[in-house]
Amino acid sequence: MLHFLEEKLSIAGGGKPTDDQLSPVLCTLTEAAKAVPVIRRFLKAQILPPLRELHQRPEVGTTMRNKICRLLTSTQISVRDSAGDLLFALCKGNAKRLIKYTGYGNAAGWLADRGLMGLPAPVLTAEDDSDTNSDTEEYSAVKSE
Repeated sequence: MLHFLEEKLSIAGGGKPTDDQLSPVLCTLTEAAKAVPVIRRFLKAQILPPLRELHQRPEVGTTMRNKICRLLTSTQISVRDSAGDLLFALCKGNAKRLIKYTGYGNAAGWLADRGLMGLPAPVLTAEDDSDTNSDTEEYSAVKSE
């Protein structure tokens, strides 16, 4: 199944695989990784090997990790979600680990959709509330026009 995914991700001629080609494979690998720890470790070794090259963005390159990271910013929502689910399962449900392997920008949309990105809102005190107008004069002038 991993070879099939690699083949679909490596379509020649710059074509993009369709949703019906990728989503079932990504979902099946995700469920297998969640259900069987040995499969998760094998898939992680193949898709997310230890990071060696840190001077290159995660989505740039030809490895499985690079190709799946590119899927995280796909306009096909089901492909994006399936790719994120697989990577998240391989990272044992750890958002920080997902960001480590995919980069914050690539994972941000997926994490936000899952409610895993936001921090709790800070509690405002009376002192904090008194300084709410932080607009500059230039911004205020443009805003009033």
